[in-house]
Amino acid sequence: MSSKPVQLFGFNDTNKHFQKVHVNSSGALSVDGSLTISGGSTEAKQDTQITSLSNIDLNSTSINSSLSNIDTNITVCDTGAVVVSSSALPSGAASESTLSSLDGKVTACNTGAVVVSSSALPSGAASESTLSSMDLKITACDTGAVVISDFTKGQALSSASFPVVLASNQSDVNVKLNDCKNVGSHNNISNNVTINFSANSSVVDISDIRHGNLFYEDSATLSFGSVDIEVSCDGTNYVKYAELNPFEENSSGVRTASSTGMNLEGLTNIRLKNSSMADNYTNVKAFIVGSP
Repeated sequence: MSSKPVQLFGFNDTNKHFQKVHVNSSGALSVDGSLTISGGSTEAKQDTQITSLSNIDLNSTSINSSLSNIDTNITVCDTGAVVVSSSALPSGAASESTLSSLDGKVTACNTGAVVVSSSALPSGAASESTLSSMDLKITACDTGAVVISDFTKGQALSSASFPVVLASNQSDVNVKLNDCKNVGSHNNISNNVTINFSANSSVVDISDIRHGNLFYEDSATLSFGSVDIEVSCDGTNYVKYAELNPFEENSSGVRTASSTGMNLEGLTNIRLKNSSMADNYTNVKAFIVGSP
């Protein structure tokens, strides 16, 4: 079949003229001469495109490398959990080293109790050392009774005792007096000694005697001199408490005297003084006894 050409005309900008373009019946295209289209693709521009495509390929390689790094850092990822082996933390954020120290602090934790080995308390808060000063420990407590351990029964210092306040309508309280306790000893003032005139006997501590009885004897039967009882509240300064006037009875060869029912509260010491200005008292025996 013979072709039926179709003629098209194009303008050649370089040569400034139209050129014929033939299209036969089979669709083949032929151009008389060269046809240059203004602004069309040139070899130089194709090189630029190749370079750009190469850069895209390089960037794709870099992206693939970054994605591979993400794959190595994300070790486990499913709908239940995400584990990250490392990450960039903001300044001051908790790190693995600081969090690991927390493991040593929290020793046990469950729904029933939390045990903390140490913690920072606010200023003035009660601590273990202040709480341990509470010697009274409640070991059992119910609606009927409270049992307190480490509590010493019986008399103690007021600082270690529970105060007891009697009710205003309290019935009579029976009080048991202590059994009588005797203090002092025989011849504790003078034991067969001579007390010269104006001299004193030895001193006896009477700080534990509230009520006392004093007994005296000597062999100075020719003397009519008296004996002064001197007391002190500090062991240094003495004053006259009473005067004894011993006398011989039934030619016994001994002068005797006594002072009973003496109130000695607040006094600490006692002694005897030979009040004679000339006579020495020989074979003096004297003692004081009493009760607290």
